[in-house]
Amino acid sequence: SRAIVAVGPTVLEHEILPELVQSAYLRAAVVNGTLPILGGAINVFVDGGFVGTSFVRNVAPTQKFPLYLGVDEGIRVERKSVKREDGSDGGFLSTTRARKTNGFLTTVENFRGEPVRVTLKERRPVSAEEKINVRIEDATTEGYATKETEPGILTWTFDLKPREKREIAVEYSVLYPP
Repeated sequence: SRAIVAVGPTVLEHEILPELVQSAYLRAAVVNGTLPILGGAINVFVDGGFVGTSFVRNVAPTQKFPLYLGVDEGIRVERKSVKREDGSDGGFLSTTRARKTNGFLTTVENFRGEPVRVTLKERRPVSAEEKINVRIEDATTEGYATKETEPGILTWTFDLKPREKREIAVEYSVLYPP
C-alpha cells in the first residue's frame, strides 16, 4: 500500500471525451512531495474515505502529475448525432468535390451541489492528403472559446454552476475528389 501526499492546493477538473464514453472523469492535478513515486496501482482516498484505485507512472519529487479518480456520477453527459449529409461542394451535376458533413451536439449538466470545471475534448478528422480537406463548420459552446490543443482535437474548458447545462455543437465537412 502506497500513499501519495499532495503538496499545495490540488485542482480538481472533469474531463469528458464524449465520442468514446458519455461520462465525466474526475481528474486531480497533484504536486508530488519530496520523494519519488514508483509507477503502479494505487489506492485513492479523499477526505479519509476510500474512493477507488488508480494507476500512476513514475513521478519525480515535486513533479506535477494528473491523478484520475474515476467517473463522477454527478455530471451528466449526452452526445447525439444531429447532422449527417453527403453532397458536393459545387452546383448541380458538379464534379468538383464530394462532401460529407457530420454534426454532433454534446450536452453537459452539473447535478453536484458545487461548481465544477470541465474540459471537453472532441476529435475531428485530419487529412494528410492535399486533395482532401476538412472544414470546421461550427464549434461552439455559448460564448466559450474553442482551442485545437493538438491536431484533430478540439478542446473546450468551462465552469458549470450547480444545475447548469451547456450544449457544445461540433460540425465539420470533409471535402474530397469524387
